[in-house]
Amino acid sequence: MRLIGHSKANLVSGNNLKNLNDNRQILVNSNRLYWQLSELSRKPMEKAAIQIILDKLECLNDDQKVYVEMSVKDVKKCFGENLARVPINTFRYVERRK
Repeated sequence: MRLIGHSKANLVSGNNLKNLNDNRQILVNSNRLYWQLSELSRKPMEKAAIQIILDKLECLNDDQKVYVEMSVKDVKKCFGENLARVPINTFRYVERRK
């Protein structure tokens, strides 16, 4: 059985994301948001980043939805040092349908 995948052209590495405009919207894997939330929960000074993640996860209204739209600015704030360490499928460009 052949697995259906996504185009690698839409993927954004954490290092490349650092160079994007802060106002640009990007898709973030919700599983990585849960992971980052667990990382940040050990750092009491990261309340703002934790709240951003919680707000985005609260917007998930479909159990099948894997990616959440976030601004690059919020992604940088929430992932910080971990941007370079996340798996390649963590971030995607937003595809606008014509």
